[in-house]
Amino acid sequence: MLAFGSTAIANTVVISAFMLGLGIGGLWLGSYADKTKNPGRLFAFLEIGTGIFSSLLLIYLPQLPRLYKGITNSFHLNQSGSLFLIFLIALFSLFIPTFLMGGTFPVMNRLYIQRDDEIEKSIGLLYGFNTIGGVLGALLTGFLFIRNFGLATTQATAIFINLVIGVFILLQKVLPQQVSKKEKKDLILRESSTVGFAKFLPLIAGLTGFASLVCEILWIRALSIFLTNSTYTFSVILVIFLTGIFIGSLIFTKISTRHNLNAIFALIQILTGLYIVIGCLFMNRLPALLFAFEGLLKVPVLRMFLPAFLLSVVVVLVPTIFMGITFPLICSIYIKEIRTLGNKIGKVYFVNTIGSAIGSIVAGFFILHYLGVIRGLVIVAYINLLIGFVFTIKLSKTIFNVIIICLTIFVSVLAFQNRFILPPSLYQTPNRQDRVLYYKETRDGTLIVSEERVNGIRSCYVNNSAVIGTTYDALKVVRMLGTLPFIIHPGAKEVLVIGFGVGVTTSTIAQYSVNQIDCVEICPGLREASKYFTNFNKYVFNNPLINFVPNDGRNFLLLSNKKYDIISCDPTHPILGSGSLYTREYFLLCREHLSEDGVVCQYLPFHKLSPDEFKTLIKTFAGVFPYTSIWLGYSHGILVGTTKPQNIDFESLRSIRDEMLKDPYLLAVSLLLDGEGIRNVSSRAKFNTDNQPFLEFFTPLSLRRENWEMNINALLEHRIDINIIIDGIENLEKLKRYLIGQRYFIEGLIYQNRGDREKMVQAFQKVLETNPENEEIRLFLRSQ
Repeated sequence: MLAFGSTAIANTVVISAFMLGLGIGGLWLGSYADKTKNPGRLFAFLEIGTGIFSSLLLIYLPQLPRLYKGITNSFHLNQSGSLFLIFLIALFSLFIPTFLMGGTFPVMNRLYIQRDDEIEKSIGLLYGFNTIGGVLGALLTGFLFIRNFGLATTQATAIFINLVIGVFILLQKVLPQQVSKKEKKDLILRESSTVGFAKFLPLIAGLTGFASLVCEILWIRALSIFLTNSTYTFSVILVIFLTGIFIGSLIFTKISTRHNLNAIFALIQILTGLYIVIGCLFMNRLPALLFAFEGLLKVPVLRMFLPAFLLSVVVVLVPTIFMGITFPLICSIYIKEIRTLGNKIGKVYFVNTIGSAIGSIVAGFFILHYLGVIRGLVIVAYINLLIGFVFTIKLSKTIFNVIIICLTIFVSVLAFQNRFILPPSLYQTPNRQDRVLYYKETRDGTLIVSEERVNGIRSCYVNNSAVIGTTYDALKVVRMLGTLPFIIHPGAKEVLVIGFGVGVTTSTIAQYSVNQIDCVEICPGLREASKYFTNFNKYVFNNPLINFVPNDGRNFLLLSNKKYDIISCDPTHPILGSGSLYTREYFLLCREHLSEDGVVCQYLPFHKLSPDEFKTLIKTFAGVFPYTSIWLGYSHGILVGTTKPQNIDFESLRSIRDEMLKDPYLLAVSLLLDGEGIRNVSSRAKFNTDNQPFLEFFTPLSLRRENWEMNINALLEHRIDINIIIDGIENLEKLKRYLIGQRYFIEGLIYQNRGDREKMVQAFQKVLETNPENEEIRLFLRSQ
């Protein structure tokens, strides 16, 4: 991600390269395992080799961004060329370790299984425990290791485990047992009615791998509309997915020797397809499940993982149990003798993995964009159903087929009606009746524009992340992101906006005499959604000054050599998927692209950050920019960083062109801290880095309601004297009234945050009494 960006397309390409290495390793090393006299030694070398080459990657990966930038800029690659380059670099970087990893499963089976009659049970057992290791790895990595020990130490731990396993196996000097000629003659081969299908089983494994990966990607997209876009959410979904496979593989070990494997396979495929299709009927009603646990979700530690756990269990667990049965079942039907065990497992593993890689590409590039989640799931479910029907035909189950086909078609027609999947905040309840103005599923996210029927407030979402709403609070902070840089650098000409959103910040900047505004947006579909906010963005999407760039903002900076007078960045909250836009390395990238008098302006959240995390964020920013200030935009903050002193003249506040920010005294009192004040507040805080991204891997303390109050109070304790920082203030008495009014206003916001409406209104009334010139408070009280 740090090298290639976090766009859906880049992620898909990297995953495909990763899976290609696994598949080729399984195919080649599986065949080799049947020929070697000592599979134990081979397995040990695979583990040691994985550890050694992963150690080289530990050194090499931090240099990858520079390599990618050098090649891309040298050959002036377009988007298609960049994607091909990403695939080549990812394949080159990951091929050897993934090749070795891919060989471990067939070689492990060749080492562990000693007799032909152990094949079914042992494959299921090894597959299950290999998967539960994945569950443990995902849990520890996502919830513990990266936040507490960092990426490098986490990788080093995994490398150490590989090396220990390899050395341990070597020391055992394990040799496979030899099966005698008499045992081979006495072996009763299991009769199978799929002898004619045997040669097609690897292909069927590929189809099931394709279907499972498409489903996984579509399920993740659907769940991301209901859940927060955090690393913890993704970790929980992955854990439930792998847990289902583990349970399925264990179930297979219990049924493999007692039933007709072909009939089981047919039934499992049909049940998989039916569950997926029926699940689509109820997909848009899942928020009701969260509302049923509303009381529990008020507990911060439960709110971190319980929603993802509940919805993942309902959507993912049952079909993944069926998927967990499928792979060892195919292997057991296909493989009859130990002498070809490694070769055939490798072949099935290879085709299954390649099918999965193709599935990720098809889902990411085509299905999400052209079909959407519901229709994509229904269509892919027919792959499982078709495979099941083929096997039931062989078993002469014609009537059963007809019933299932009719039922599936009926349910599919109903499921196709459920096109909208809306976040919980838009779920229709008696107290909330929003109307959807725009709905579009794209490969980068599901875009939703809604409007509250009562007050006309509009909101824009990408999945479950609110991009912006038309409340006064939300509009003020994004307009300040476009205005504050011109107070410090009024002659700015070249501007970069990271996070176009619906164009409000960009439209604010476009009012000034700039040459060009480069707007980078990771979800380019927002440009179309911005047409529903023309009252606030002044049709900026048609402005010739705008150079719209669909890309990850950090990746754009990595590849660009251009210098900017202004860089304005409005990412989502760091715990909602934008963690890489709050690290020291990202801020250094911004600094490298600043002109001599340039200004960086960054959104600063006060909520969902514990006091320690909040101080980490401001310390990280101020540690890169020698001159930093913090401004208050209603209930949100803005960080402003420069490499030169920030000289502010009161006259520059008067020249602001935005109507919402026309009161120079109100803008003046928005300045809370300078660099010295930030250093005093955050002296004991840590830095947030790419290696140890504390802000992305948050804690239960991050979700406390009182965080906003504690963070704003921490800043106010060290508040600077505005009269010293801003030159030429005309009326100091008036400024004093605004400062007193602001104190009462913040007090009112604190009461609002506590849920005490009566005291909130009382505090806001005091603002009017002490600061009658303040029009902002009048607007707020009218809205209440």
